[in-house]
Amino acid sequence: MIIPKAVGTGHPMGDSRFMDLSTPIDGISKLVYVQIPKNASCWFKHHFMPADAYNYYTDGFDSNKHLALVVLRDPVERWISGIGQYLVGWTPGSKFYIDTIDWELLTARVVLDDHTQPQSDFVANLSHDDIVWFKCDDNLPNNFIDFMKKYNINVKLLDEKDDVTNIFNITKKVQPGSQTVAQQTIVDKIINKLNENPKYLNRIKEFYQEDYKLYNTVPYYVAR
Repeated sequence: MIIPKAVGTGHPMGDSRFMDLSTPIDGISKLVYVQIPKNASCWFKHHFMPADAYNYYTDGFDSNKHLALVVLRDPVERWISGIGQYLVGWTPGSKFYIDTIDWELLTARVVLDDHTQPQSDFVANLSHDDIVWFKCDDNLPNNFIDFMKKYNINVKLLDEKDDVTNIFNITKKVQPGSQTVAQQTIVDKIINKLNENPKYLNRIKEFYQEDYKLYNTVPYYVAR
Protein backbone atom coordinates (compact mmCIF):
# COMPACT_ATOMS: atom_id res chain seq x y z
CA MET A 1 0.00 0.00 0.00
CA ILE A 2 1.33 3.43 -0.94
CA ILE A 3 1.33 5.88 1.95
CA PRO A 4 0.85 9.62 1.28
CA LYS A 5 3.78 11.82 2.25
CA ALA A 6 1.51 14.77 2.98
CA VAL A 7 -2.09 15.56 3.75
CA GLY A 8 -4.02 17.15 0.91
CA THR A 9 -4.84 20.84 1.34
CA GLY A 10 -8.46 20.87 0.24
CA HIS A 11 -8.37 17.63 -1.73
CA PRO A 12 -7.66 13.92 -1.15
CA MET A 13 -4.08 13.03 -1.98
CA GLY A 14 -3.96 10.64 -4.92
CA ASP A 15 -7.06 12.10 -6.60
CA SER A 16 -6.77 10.77 -10.12
CA ARG A 17 -8.44 9.26 -13.18
CA PHE A 18 -7.82 5.84 -14.66
CA MET A 19 -8.29 4.23 -18.04
CA ASP A 20 -8.29 0.47 -18.56
CA LEU A 21 -6.67 -0.67 -21.80
CA SER A 22 -8.65 -3.20 -23.79
CA THR A 23 -5.41 -4.95 -24.68
CA PRO A 24 -2.36 -4.68 -22.37
CA ILE A 25 0.73 -3.25 -24.07
CA ASP A 26 4.16 -4.15 -22.69
CA GLY A 27 2.37 -5.47 -19.63
CA ILE A 28 0.55 -2.19 -18.95
CA SER A 29 -3.20 -2.61 -18.52
CA LYS A 30 -4.14 0.64 -16.77
CA LEU A 31 -3.16 4.28 -17.36
CA VAL A 32 -3.53 6.51 -14.30
CA TYR A 33 -3.64 10.28 -14.67
CA VAL A 34 -2.34 11.80 -11.43
CA GLN A 35 -4.08 15.14 -11.10
CA ILE A 36 -2.07 18.14 -9.90
CA PRO A 37 -4.23 21.30 -9.74
CA LYS A 38 -3.16 24.23 -11.98
CA ASN A 39 -1.16 21.91 -14.24
CA ALA A 40 -3.60 21.87 -17.16
CA SER A 41 -5.77 19.55 -15.07
CA CYS A 42 -9.09 20.63 -16.63
CA TRP A 43 -7.64 20.17 -20.10
CA PHE A 44 -6.10 16.80 -19.26
CA LYS A 45 -9.21 15.37 -17.59
CA HIS A 46 -11.34 16.40 -20.56
CA HIS A 47 -9.03 14.69 -23.06
CA PHE A 48 -8.14 11.67 -20.92
CA MET A 49 -11.40 9.93 -21.75
CA PRO A 50 -13.22 7.70 -21.13
CA ALA A 51 -11.92 7.54 -17.59
CA ASP A 52 -13.19 7.04 -14.06
CA ALA A 53 -12.27 8.49 -10.68
CA TYR A 54 -9.36 6.77 -8.99
CA ASN A 55 -7.18 7.23 -5.93
CA TYR A 56 -3.95 5.28 -6.09
CA TYR A 57 -3.44 5.53 -2.32
CA THR A 58 -6.71 3.77 -1.54
CA ASP A 59 -7.35 1.82 -4.75
CA GLY A 60 -3.78 0.62 -5.13
CA PHE A 61 -1.07 1.00 -7.74
CA ASP A 62 0.57 -2.02 -9.34
CA SER A 63 3.89 -0.94 -10.85
CA ASN A 64 3.89 -4.08 -13.00
CA LYS A 65 0.58 -3.26 -14.65
CA HIS A 66 -0.09 0.45 -14.09
CA LEU A 67 1.52 3.54 -15.60
CA ALA A 68 1.11 7.02 -14.11
CA LEU A 69 0.80 10.17 -16.23
CA VAL A 70 1.93 13.37 -14.51
CA VAL A 71 2.01 16.98 -15.72
CA LEU A 72 4.52 19.34 -14.10
CA ARG A 73 4.58 23.13 -14.30
CA ASP A 74 7.14 25.78 -13.46
CA PRO A 75 6.57 26.21 -9.69
CA VAL A 76 6.44 30.01 -9.58
CA GLU A 77 4.24 30.16 -12.67
CA ARG A 78 1.90 27.66 -11.03
CA TRP A 79 1.88 29.58 -7.74
CA ILE A 80 0.96 32.80 -9.51
CA SER A 81 -1.91 31.07 -11.29
CA GLY A 82 -3.07 29.33 -8.12
CA ILE A 83 -2.98 32.46 -5.98
CA GLY A 84 -4.65 34.40 -8.77
CA GLN A 85 -7.54 31.95 -8.74
CA TYR A 86 -7.78 32.00 -4.94
CA LEU A 87 -7.96 35.79 -4.78
CA VAL A 88 -10.84 36.12 -7.25
CA GLY A 89 -13.98 37.44 -5.58
CA TRP A 90 -12.45 38.95 -2.45
CA THR A 91 -13.81 42.46 -1.84
CA PRO A 92 -12.23 45.64 -0.43
CA GLY A 93 -11.70 45.31 3.31
CA SER A 94 -11.10 41.56 3.26
CA LYS A 95 -7.64 40.22 4.06
CA PHE A 96 -7.30 38.61 0.64
CA TYR A 97 -8.28 41.62 -1.45
CA ILE A 98 -5.49 41.93 -4.04
CA ASP A 99 -4.90 45.69 -3.65
CA THR A 100 -4.39 45.54 0.13
CA ILE A 101 -3.19 41.99 0.80
CA ASP A 102 -0.26 41.59 3.21
CA TRP A 103 2.56 40.34 0.98
CA GLU A 104 4.83 39.60 3.91
CA LEU A 105 2.31 37.15 5.31
CA LEU A 106 1.33 35.76 1.89
CA THR A 107 4.90 34.94 0.88
CA ALA A 108 5.66 33.53 4.32
CA ARG A 109 2.65 31.21 4.11
CA VAL A 110 2.84 30.45 0.35
CA VAL A 111 0.27 27.61 0.36
CA LEU A 112 -3.39 28.58 0.62
CA ASP A 113 -5.02 25.48 -0.87
CA ASP A 114 -4.37 22.55 -3.21
CA HIS A 115 -3.69 24.92 -6.11
CA THR A 116 -0.48 26.06 -4.42
CA GLN A 117 0.43 22.89 -2.52
CA PRO A 118 3.83 21.57 -3.69
CA GLN A 119 3.65 19.39 -6.78
CA SER A 120 6.06 16.97 -5.17
CA ASP A 121 3.38 16.13 -2.58
CA PHE A 122 1.13 14.73 -5.29
CA VAL A 123 3.66 12.18 -6.54
CA ALA A 124 5.30 11.36 -3.23
CA ASN A 125 6.04 7.66 -2.84
CA LEU A 126 5.24 6.90 -6.47
CA SER A 127 8.32 5.46 -8.13
CA HIS A 128 9.62 7.69 -10.91
CA ASP A 129 10.07 4.55 -12.96
CA ASP A 130 6.27 4.23 -13.01
CA ILE A 131 5.65 7.78 -14.25
CA VAL A 132 5.47 9.35 -17.70
CA TRP A 133 6.18 13.06 -17.28
CA PHE A 134 4.61 15.83 -19.34
CA LYS A 135 5.54 19.50 -19.19
CA CYS A 136 2.73 22.03 -18.90
CA ASP A 137 3.42 24.16 -21.94
CA ASP A 138 2.09 24.75 -25.45
CA ASN A 139 3.54 21.43 -26.61
CA LEU A 140 1.44 19.41 -24.17
CA PRO A 141 -1.36 18.57 -26.67
CA ASN A 142 1.00 17.15 -29.28
CA ASN A 143 3.02 15.25 -26.72
CA PHE A 144 -0.08 13.79 -25.10
CA ILE A 145 -1.64 12.79 -28.44
CA ASP A 146 1.59 11.12 -29.53
CA PHE A 147 1.89 9.23 -26.26
CA MET A 148 -1.71 7.97 -26.31
CA LYS A 149 -1.28 6.66 -29.84
CA LYS A 150 1.27 4.22 -28.45
CA TYR A 151 -1.63 2.67 -26.53
CA ASN A 152 -3.96 2.71 -29.53
CA ILE A 153 -6.01 5.62 -28.21
CA ASN A 154 -6.86 8.49 -30.54
CA VAL A 155 -7.34 11.81 -28.78
CA LYS A 156 -9.65 14.41 -30.33
CA LEU A 157 -8.74 17.91 -29.20
CA LEU A 158 -11.47 20.24 -28.08
CA ASP A 159 -12.04 22.92 -30.71
CA GLU A 160 -11.47 26.43 -29.38
CA LYS A 161 -14.91 27.56 -30.57
CA ASP A 162 -16.50 24.88 -28.38
CA ASP A 163 -14.59 26.00 -25.29
CA VAL A 164 -17.03 28.74 -24.35
CA THR A 165 -15.85 28.94 -20.73
CA ASN A 166 -12.15 28.89 -21.69
CA ILE A 167 -11.45 26.42 -18.86
CA PHE A 168 -9.73 23.95 -21.16
CA ASN A 169 -7.18 26.45 -22.40
CA ILE A 170 -3.81 25.18 -21.19
CA THR A 171 -2.25 28.60 -20.69
CA LYS A 172 -5.55 30.24 -19.70
CA LYS A 173 -5.11 33.09 -22.13
CA VAL A 174 -7.77 35.75 -21.72
CA GLN A 175 -10.70 35.74 -24.07
CA PRO A 176 -13.24 38.62 -23.99
CA GLY A 177 -16.19 37.71 -21.81
CA SER A 178 -14.56 34.57 -20.39
CA GLN A 179 -14.34 33.75 -16.70
CA THR A 180 -10.56 34.22 -16.83
CA VAL A 181 -10.69 38.00 -17.23
CA ALA A 182 -11.00 38.82 -13.51
CA GLN A 183 -8.36 36.25 -12.64
CA GLN A 184 -5.94 37.57 -15.26
CA THR A 185 -6.25 41.09 -13.86
CA ILE A 186 -5.21 39.74 -10.46
CA VAL A 187 -2.42 37.65 -11.99
CA ASP A 188 -1.02 40.76 -13.70
CA LYS A 189 -0.91 42.54 -10.32
CA ILE A 190 0.82 39.57 -8.71
CA ILE A 191 3.46 39.49 -11.45
CA ASN A 192 4.07 43.23 -11.09
CA LYS A 193 4.45 42.88 -7.33
CA LEU A 194 6.99 40.07 -7.67
CA ASN A 195 8.95 42.00 -10.29
CA GLU A 196 9.07 45.05 -8.02
CA ASN A 197 9.99 43.01 -4.94
CA PRO A 198 12.56 40.28 -5.69
CA LYS A 199 12.59 39.20 -2.03
CA TYR A 200 9.01 37.92 -2.38
CA LEU A 201 9.91 36.01 -5.53
CA ASN A 202 12.97 34.50 -3.84
CA ARG A 203 10.88 33.35 -0.88
CA ILE A 204 8.53 31.50 -3.19
CA LYS A 205 11.38 29.91 -5.11
CA GLU A 206 13.03 28.82 -1.88
CA PHE A 207 9.79 27.28 -0.63
CA TYR A 208 9.44 25.26 -3.84
CA GLN A 209 13.03 24.01 -3.94
CA GLU A 210 11.91 20.38 -4.09
CA ASP A 211 9.45 21.17 -6.87
CA TYR A 212 12.16 22.91 -8.89
CA LYS A 213 14.45 19.93 -8.49
CA LEU A 214 11.67 17.69 -9.78
CA TYR A 215 10.68 20.05 -12.60
CA ASN A 216 14.25 20.49 -13.83
CA THR A 217 15.42 16.89 -13.67
CA VAL A 218 12.65 14.51 -14.79
CA PRO A 219 12.72 13.16 -18.37
CA TYR A 220 9.69 14.67 -20.10
CA TYR A 221 7.86 12.84 -22.83
CA VAL A 222 8.40 14.52 -26.20
CA ALA A 223 6.58 13.59 -29.39
CA ARG A 224 8.82 12.18 -32.10
